Amino acid sequence: MTTPINLIAWSGSIRAESVNTQLLDRALALVGSHDGVTVDRVNLADFEMPLYNQDLQEASDELPEVVTQLGDRITAADAVLIASPEYNGGYSPLFKNVIDWVTRINMFLFANKYMGVLVTTPGSMGGVRGGAQMAQLFENMFLPVHQPPFSLGKFYEAIAEESIEGLDDWVAAYVAGARANAEKVAAEAAAKAEGEEASS
Repeated sequence: MTTPINLIAWSGSIRAESVNTQLLDRALALVGSHDGVTVDRVNLADFEMPLYNQDLQEASDELPEVVTQLGDRITAADAVLIASPEYNGGYSPLFKNVIDWVTRINMFLFANKYMGVLVTTPGSMGGVRGGAQMAQLFENMFLPVHQPPFSLGKFYEAIAEESIEGLDDWVAAYVAGARANAEKVAAEAAAKAEGEEASS
């Protein structure tokens, strides 16, 4: 029996013609060919958050509603797929701001979720430095991260072809990793529950 996976996905850019958003949608089209995967596609333009500031957080008894709404959707997921641009050799401010806000709900909000990172650029470098930094951030949070991040240079040339070279294989490997991780998490939870029942 195929283990079902709930996947949440978003782009770290809200620009209308973002190449990274286009890459994400290409990847999600391939995800859809795999059995048992439910996709929650998030548009961060619908979750406008101020620049994270602890003073702003502490000035209110509650976090902004958009933060908790997105947090609820992340909580329901088994895996996270993010495509985000490289800015000055690193990740985008929007990418980091969202992570900073939702982890104020619970610093372990992403625990046990299988993380996937994609990045593309119109130029030849393909955002490899930004992709590496995004993956490293998630590793610093002790999360399982699919390696390596998918990096695509010369985006406009790549999409002129019938398919993007390497993306199908990367997505298949990512989904397989996410499924294996979900099975591992479920087995560990069952073993823990069994142990608690035996000791009660």
